[in-house]
Amino acid sequence: GLVALSMFDRSALQRLNARGDALRHEIADAGIPVNGSGSLMRLRLDDPEEDWWRLYRGGLLVGTNGLISLSTAMDDQVLEQIPKLINDALSSG
Repeated sequence: GLVALSMFDRSALQRLNARGDALRHEIADAGIPVNGSGSLMRLRLDDPEEDWWRLYRGGLLVGTNGLISLSTAMDDQVLEQIPKLINDALSSG
């Protein structure tokens, strides 16, 4: 808790937000409607309930409204998987 917060300085926040902005652009470039800012994004899902289950079965847990929230615990390897998981799950229906 307290140690983690002490490590979450302005630089960490800027890195996290930049990663979110890049990820959101990558998702949008794949043709998936998404909006948000910084480390928060929301997939604009056609059928939120069905798409939630498709994403969940595909290995990605998002909010029931399509919300994705990045954290500093996510490394590049995790972040690189997100667009593929989204694309695979939403194109499988």
